[in-house]
Amino acid sequence: MLCLIACAKKPAAPAARIATTSGEIAIGNLSSQIDSQEALLKRQPGSVSAMAAQIEILQARAQYTGSVGDFRRMAQLGDEAVRAAPKNSQALIARASARAALHRFNLALADLDAANDAKATQSARASVLQAQGQLEPALKLRREAVAEYGNTKSLGSLAAAEGAAGDVEGALRDFTASEKAYRDVSPLPIAWIDFQRGLLFETHARFDEAQAAYAAAAERLPSYAQAQSHLAGLLSLRGDRAGAEAILRPLVKLDDPEYEGQLAAVVTDRGEAARLRASAAGRYEKLLQEFPEAFADHAARFYLTFDAARALELARVNLTVRGTVEAYDLALSAAGTAGVTDCALSAKARALPAASPRLKVLADRVCPAQVAGR
Repeated sequence: MLCLIACAKKPAAPAARIATTSGEIAIGNLSSQIDSQEALLKRQPGSVSAMAAQIEILQARAQYTGSVGDFRRMAQLGDEAVRAAPKNSQALIARASARAALHRFNLALADLDAANDAKATQSARASVLQAQGQLEPALKLRREAVAEYGNTKSLGSLAAAEGAAGDVEGALRDFTASEKAYRDVSPLPIAWIDFQRGLLFETHARFDEAQAAYAAAAERLPSYAQAQSHLAGLLSLRGDRAGAEAILRPLVKLDDPEYEGQLAAVVTDRGEAARLRASAAGRYEKLLQEFPEAFADHAARFYLTFDAARALELARVNLTVRGTVEAYDLALSAAGTAGVTDCALSAKARALPAASPRLKVLADRVCPAQVAGR
């Protein structure tokens, strides 16, 4: 890891900064819209269009703030919309969106199929397929969307899919194209692009560029919880535990236990670390009872450093809903840490089209017989 950090590629010269409005004002506006929409729902109970609109706004806020409460409300509204109009395509698409946000991907695809509207479901279907690791069909849908209308959203979504498929050059090209196509002043889409760039760079051990991208996203949108979390993770990895702690402490108040668990790993006081870890574990276990698919991956990463058996159990749950490189990486890491031999898991990981050198090393670790047989 130290070699990867030392040898990481130097960041390119920064592009001209895109001017946008305040990130905090943007999130405040979303919250005001949500409050107004809730008031409308009280006046118009059973309105499918009102429920669908609220799900869309909640999803936008939850994407940046990571609010578990927003995800919970989306699930409630999705079910209510379909109960109110079981065959209504808007209701089915709205519920699919809520289900996908909670990683209930097969159920989301079933709703999209039932909606029977290829055009209206194109983007949602591509997102679900990509989340499941079905990258070729996802890329096909993303390219079709760009061919029809190459705006910031379609180009950014294509770039993210290209990055997931291992096409770094294509992803960086299309992230840039997505920014160039931007004609608004909201900071949200631009912060999202910076965050996605960060994920791409971090995956390929380009840590200087990843840190710069996460910092740009966090600066533009301070309440972007995942950007702040990944920035703190890189700072900690590079020895700046104090910097990581300063970022994470304000996030602990959020209803997602991820940040409390992450803070437990960087604080120097052992007593505080133990208290934070115990609190995060209790909160994770409650959420896993309610939303096992949505929290299995993050909970597995949390447990990995001190309860590898539990981490492996949760990583296997995660694999049942998404067969991505990241999901196999997590499962192999947990198996290796727990000292578990699993040649079937190793073989499946090796067979992935986008299997990385790291994934193959992890696969060898959990199935030494495959190494001996080569």
